Amino acid sequence: ARPASPLTREDRQALAKLGLPDTATLDEVKAKYRALARRYHPDANKGSREHEARFTALTEAYGHLEASATFARAAR
Repeated sequence: ARPASPLTREDRQALAKLGLPDTATLDEVKAKYRALARRYHPDANKGSREHEARFTALTEAYGHLEASATFARAAR
């Protein structure tokens, strides 16, 4: 049996939105967020609503992980 993940369901969903595994470190999250934010930022995509929605989802996921105590403990 696989050991239970110390992450919450919301933590795992946020990591999935960033395309990262449950084992990602905070540095990996930051690097991936920065790369995706540059790619999907509306200013870089002529105000595309599709890209704006993706950018918003990425920003929310990153904000959640930054504030998550369970992710902070697990990411050490």
